[in-house]
Amino acid sequence: MSDDLSSVLLDVAARAVATRRDLHRFPELGMIEFRTASIVAERLTALGLDVKLGREVMDSASRMGMPSETAVDLAYKDAEANGAPEKFLPAFAGGHTGVVGTLKGAAPGPTIALRVDMDALPILENGTQAHLPAREGFVSARPGVMHACAHDGHTAIGLAVAEVLSGMKCKLHGRSARRCTDTWQALSSTSRSGAAPRMPAGGRRKDAMRCSQPPAPWWGFMALPGIMPGARASTWAHSRPAPVAT
Repeated sequence: MSDDLSSVLLDVAARAVATRRDLHRFPELGMIEFRTASIVAERLTALGLDVKLGREVMDSASRMGMPSETAVDLAYKDAEANGAPEKFLPAFAGGHTGVVGTLKGAAPGPTIALRVDMDALPILENGTQAHLPAREGFVSARPGVMHACAHDGHTAIGLAVAEVLSGMKCKLHGRSARRCTDTWQALSSTSRSGAAPRMPAGGRRKDAMRCSQPPAPWWGFMALPGIMPGARASTWAHSRPAPVAT
């Protein structure tokens, strides 16, 4: 690895830690990640990605596990009160919190998609000093909701990947195929079990992949606390979204 890239990664990593801690402090349940999605949209836009939001990338009828209207409204107001970027927040109104960012490379090549989760869980976080987030000041500010499955880390890592790749897009190769003209797509999913940007075949993912040749491969990841820092584990899923004519 070059010294220049090493210094970039160290800088990006520091921001990723800060982002993860901010998101950990303000967890949001699936379909109502208004603050999180707005931050993601703002950051991807600032990095120069082509960003699509909300109903552009989600099908209302395909959403599953939607909270009550009251819960949706309260979560939206909470996001407003806790620093959600106001330019982007309205796009997610009503529980349409999907984000798709697309980065174009300088030359022809494949399209690769990275899927990132954003939702938290309805779990009460340990507030004692034995718990690192409590000691370090980023324990959940929302009693009964916490990031217990590392999706705050997912989001922070996804943004870090976007930052690194946007800084080297002149070296990236990506396919242009009708409306699917892009090299790298970051899919910020509202939840694993609810709706997300939709897959054409199953009604789950939509406009990011609405092209004759969907991205291949699609990448997703999980945090594995049982492996040593710096180690990686991987598996291969053989299913792919079916092509959709446009």
